[in-house]
Amino acid sequence: MPIIVHPERNQSFLRNPIKLQVFIDLGWYLQVTASSLTGKLGNRVRVMAENF
Repeated sequence: MPIIVHPERNQSFLRNPIKLQVFIDLGWYLQVTASSLTGKLGNRVRVMAENF
């Protein structure tokens, strides 16, 4: 199964998170980094990571 790594840090996905929905619907996994969840990489990235 494919894994999309760090989508919360990808500018394209940050601008338009719905682009990920196609992959999620296919059952693909997403991997976020702990630094994203703690806010170390910024609030916008943290919010996106938490939403995943």
